[in-house]
Amino acid sequence: MKIAVHITFFYNKKRINYLKEVVNHLLEIQSLVDIFIYTNKKNDLFKDLNNVKVLVYPYLPGRIFKFTFNSVFNKWGIKQFIHPYYLAWEHRKIVQEKVNLYEIQIYLEDDIKFTKENLFYWLNYHELVSKKGYNLGFLRTEIDGGQKFITDLTKPLSKLITIEDKTFIINDNNPYCGFWIYSKEELIDFIKSKEWNFNFERYGIREKAAIGWHGKDMSRFKNTLIPLIEKDQKFETINHCSVHHLPNNYINHKIFCTIKFPLVFER
Repeated sequence: MKIAVHITFFYNKKRINYLKEVVNHLLEIQSLVDIFIYTNKKNDLFKDLNNVKVLVYPYLPGRIFKFTFNSVFNKWGIKQFIHPYYLAWEHRKIVQEKVNLYEIQIYLEDDIKFTKENLFYWLNYHELVSKKGYNLGFLRTEIDGGQKFITDLTKPLSKLITIEDKTFIINDNNPYCGFWIYSKEELIDFIKSKEWNFNFERYGIREKAAIGWHGKDMSRFKNTLIPLIEKDQKFETINHCSVHHLPNNYINHKIFCTIKFPLVFER
């Protein structure tokens, strides 16, 4: 099984350790994994790794120039005049060019720890929910004093659904988790959609790249599901649906990181 992972990294020395940790966990996956890193500054962080390719685009820090990705400056290759957040959109060309080379492709923000256990979770449940028209969800989590909190949910989830005797919770609050993962077949269809070219509402410039095709009001999925397991006469979310947001920078936020992980429900 061949997997491609695409990571946006706007160069920042303070964030290098996050990127290294993300890459190290990806390299533990027991498959052929090619990693593409999209950055704005040439560096030799991964020069000794043959399966890590660093692609440099000369975006400038700051927001002096606010031209969009579709502006004439981008068509001319003058990235210095484009808003720097659009670096997060550069992966789309490579994904499309290589769509038939990989069974799975992943877009990942540079501080989301995606592990081999997360991949096994996706492989175990993806086909079951996808054939029913649903997206298999993940929950971005942060840690405070040993307790995990869910970064993106702003209210509890409550709606359950059963598919082939397996119970799932519907994430109808916020399916955003800082990354996406799709099969080759899903990506081929995604590339044909209006959302592939960012023709949709909601979300900021960078979030549009990371939400993929499972955001609210999009055309592909009925909703996002997260499987539950029975434990101590209750249902709770599987541990490996959790991906760690390494900076933990939403802890103590008034809106985010207010709900504990795992989610627990009465039977």
